Amino acid sequence: MADFLLVHDAACDAPVHVEIYPDGSLRRAFPEEHQLRYRRAISVRVLGLGELSPPHGPAMTTLWDVLRDMRQRYPSIRLAAHRQVRGVEVICPGTDFPFAQLKTWWEKDLEAEAAARFDALLASAYVPRLD
Repeated sequence: MADFLLVHDAACDAPVHVEIYPDGSLRRAFPEEHQLRYRRAISVRVLGLGELSPPHGPAMTTLWDVLRDMRQRYPSIRLAAHRQVRGVEVICPGTDFPFAQLKTWWEKDLEAEAAARFDALLASAYVPRLD
């Protein structure tokens, strides 16, 4: 089980589990159970972006979808930027990457989204009794 979900940019050479391309397509490079450079972490890289180019459009949409899926399957996993790994001296995923926005969404808005999905599912399954 992974403890962390690490976000990387294209300039990073760390092996990753998932690569996201600028057109929004993705490739699963390794199974999530496979231990790569950082033990107990699942790594995601957004390709086609430089250190100073934040993801946008389809790539960002796919990144959010991947993160949403990971959070649903691994509820206790924590989101981190590669630069936050202790003992690593990198600026990955780049200084212009909107990591603070992503982290806020991960910690606050994603919970609200999950609750709304659950409420909608519950409401769709509920059939009022006709007496």
